[in-house]
Amino acid sequence: MLKRLLGELPPWANRANPLLAYEVKRYSPQQTVASRAGRVVFFVLVLALLIAGGYLYATNIFQRQLQLPYTVEIWRVLFFPLLILQVLLRVAALVMGVNAVDEERRRQTWELLRATERGTLNVLRVRWYSILWIRLRPLLVAIWAGRAILLLALLVDVASLQGALLQNLYGQQPFGSVAVIASLAAQITAFFLLPFTAAGVDVALGLLLSISVRNRAT
Repeated sequence: MLKRLLGELPPWANRANPLLAYEVKRYSPQQTVASRAGRVVFFVLVLALLIAGGYLYATNIFQRQLQLPYTVEIWRVLFFPLLILQVLLRVAALVMGVNAVDEERRRQTWELLRATERGTLNVLRVRWYSILWIRLRPLLVAIWAGRAILLLALLVDVASLQGALLQNLYGQQPFGSVAVIASLAAQITAFFLLPFTAAGVDVALGLLLSISVRNRAT
């Protein structure tokens, strides 16, 4: 997926890189069908619990019914579950980044990497990639799916108003102008990229803190 976004990948992000291959194997262990099914069921149950909480909020604990237009109610149901998932994503990204150096020291590889030319830099880059694209992938996919549903609901509202909403938002410009289309495309792109970029910054910040604390300790 990263290759589709960025085109040609740098050498450290190539699957042929031994460090990256090791990280992928380490965090993607061979699992039985039962264990995979158990993880999927657990993840689905957590999502169902969050959505149920959002439904309780939207209905004021069953004191009101969902009302038309349902697109507005979809936002009410999904807003807080998505907010919780995004907070969990950012906290997990920061914590995993902070623990990176300690994990290498427990494996007794940190000092060897420090003595190798560009070894520390390469392992930190690979660790950033593995945290973001392997360990946090389920959370990212769930957040992107929720945001896609919210975006679809918004587009349905825009279509139902026959462009009147866009005219109000963009100073009565006629729908279909290049400026409006370009602005909408940029906002939709940012809407999907924000969770990824925020988590990437958090992982990088965690790695920086991990190195700073370790260097002061030594």
